[in-house]
Amino acid sequence: MLKWITAEIPIDNPNDDLFELRRVANRIIRAISQNDAKTFGIVGEYGCGKTSLLNLVEKGLDPKSFIICRVEGWGLNERGAAEFILDTALSKLSLVADSIAAQGLPAQYQRALKAAPSQWTGFLGALFGQNLEPNSILDRIDAIAECIANRLVLFIEDVDRNKHDKVVLSQIGALLDRLRGLRNISFVVAIGPDRSLDLAKLCDHIESLPTLESGRVEPIVKAFKRKCRETFVEDSKIGEEGLFSNVAPTGVVFLADLDPDPIQNNLATLLKTPRSLKLALRSVWSGWQNLHGEIYFDDLLIASSLRAAAPEVFDLLVRAADEIRGMVKRYSVLAAAGGEKAAAARNDELRKRLHEECRSLAPSGGRDLTAVMGLVAVLFPQWDHNIDPNPGNQRVRNMRPTDYWRRLLAEAVDERPADQEFLHALRQWQQNQSNLLSEMIHAEARWNDKMEQFSGSFTDSEIYDLAQAIFQKSLDQSGACANKGTSKAFLPLWRMAASRRLRAAIRFARREIDRSFRRSLRLALEIEYYWGSDRLLSAQESTRLRKFVERRCRKCLDGELLSSVLDPSFPWTLHHLMRHEHLRVTSPVSDWTKFIPILFDASERNPNALVPQLAFLVSVDRGEGIEHRGERKIDDGFVTAVFNAPQERLRLYTILSSVIDTKFLSKDAVAVVDHIRQQALERIESFGAPGSATPSKADHAL
Repeated sequence: MLKWITAEIPIDNPNDDLFELRRVANRIIRAISQNDAKTFGIVGEYGCGKTSLLNLVEKGLDPKSFIICRVEGWGLNERGAAEFILDTALSKLSLVADSIAAQGLPAQYQRALKAAPSQWTGFLGALFGQNLEPNSILDRIDAIAECIANRLVLFIEDVDRNKHDKVVLSQIGALLDRLRGLRNISFVVAIGPDRSLDLAKLCDHIESLPTLESGRVEPIVKAFKRKCRETFVEDSKIGEEGLFSNVAPTGVVFLADLDPDPIQNNLATLLKTPRSLKLALRSVWSGWQNLHGEIYFDDLLIASSLRAAAPEVFDLLVRAADEIRGMVKRYSVLAAAGGEKAAAARNDELRKRLHEECRSLAPSGGRDLTAVMGLVAVLFPQWDHNIDPNPGNQRVRNMRPTDYWRRLLAEAVDERPADQEFLHALRQWQQNQSNLLSEMIHAEARWNDKMEQFSGSFTDSEIYDLAQAIFQKSLDQSGACANKGTSKAFLPLWRMAASRRLRAAIRFARREIDRSFRRSLRLALEIEYYWGSDRLLSAQESTRLRKFVERRCRKCLDGELLSSVLDPSFPWTLHHLMRHEHLRVTSPVSDWTKFIPILFDASERNPNALVPQLAFLVSVDRGEGIEHRGERKIDDGFVTAVFNAPQERLRLYTILSSVIDTKFLSKDAVAVVDHIRQQALERIESFGAPGSATPSKADHAL
């Protein structure tokens, strides 16, 4: 099969015949050999195998009895069409002039056959109104063939594909009509389906080559697809068999005898000649050498079929692919802004314009147009109102994370990681042979794009295992500073889990929080925030998880441990733990009163980490106009609720008034800490003032 696909020329060996042309060839060979018929017509569309059939006939005729003369009809003109055919025939006879002298050929014929081509031109000119009658010249050619005991068989092709068809065909028809009366000359003429020559009058026997049926195309494509996959057996598969198989990409079983797959029928309709089928499969084979395992095979097959059989439509897709694929995003953006009807109308207008252009470009109309439109809709569902919510892997309809249409056009893989690079790492990780996958998704965003793209290749437990691994890597590499940003895979893995709404997510979250909060309180709280969200857990489960976090922190954290698990560059951790307005509120802030001694102890051990944390914990946004945007003020209500005793509040303000090293903080965070320090100093000064709820300095001294 590959020999036929990759060969640039028609077949000439019966062993390469995939379309049973040898049956037709054998009928013609038998008729010529037995002299049952002398003149033959072959009718078929361009690319249906007429030249291959003539090659098989030539292969089957005995060269000792027949001289084959091939006449290519391209480029004939009205002044010399018949001359060219006769000149070609006589030139073929001249090749055997030296070997036929001993066979009794008259001397004048030998001299004529050995003459220069320029002399032949003058000789043949007599056919058109000079000294010799046309029948006289034809009789002489017939006599030459009889003298050498060979029959001359003319194979005439493509005579109906000339600029001056009517004149040329008229001349050729007249010539062939004269040849019919000769005993030692036969001809086989191959023309298109319009039958521009009167074959019924000219030919003793006519063979019509049909277009390929679905039943003939399907086994060839199926075997070819299997060959492509077997050629690169090392490729990791992603479980999509697709066309010409028992399972569709969606997992639906084909009942081919009852409900033939319309995609396969459309392909067979479009690839209705061996030539178009060969061109399509050759294009696939060429592209597959670089794209194997890197694109959905059936998309490559369909695109190559359009390129081969409907090149104008393929060019349209090259120009309009981005517009077509952009319909979904365009609709989503406009619909989100309340313009759903406008978005739909805009997409419909684009479809109408593209459909009209496609109709003007598609070959032949009718079934061909239906096939083309159907195949385009398979490549790009938006073409026909099919907004596919599950675009599948490696499909050309996808623009992100990899633009597979661009990859198909380039026939090259420029992105890293390539799909196979990622899938091989995945298989090795699944088989406990390598940690490359976990290392790369931890560090590289592109690897996470691929992980989400191929999320269907992961089991639920594998998602949990990877999440645990990257949490551990974050802790090992960043310690107290570990957070969702220290691993590129944190959010992608969470999205994968949320898209499936994984079972047992609360058990996983509790385990990972318990493993994390003694090393990075920030990471533990971010695990609780994401993995405890309503995208994974019920409201009741989220509440239970929050209570678990609070209990573990109040029970297990002491001053020494707390001072070591806070990220010095992120001052929001205690705020998220104790106030959590943006989280699921499960307990009043007064429950944290027993935690105050731990806060004070940690502040003495590590003031550089604790002072910013306390500043953000006890403050709120001022919210007093744009000039105060980003500024915060001490929330006296919260302070009183948590720091019940006046002495605790005074100690809090004393800590907040401390001067610390702020090198790890952002510029905005430093401004907040400085602003809260000034407010704390003011409160220290006002302690014990008349009417205040705080003790006087004397009382405090006592």
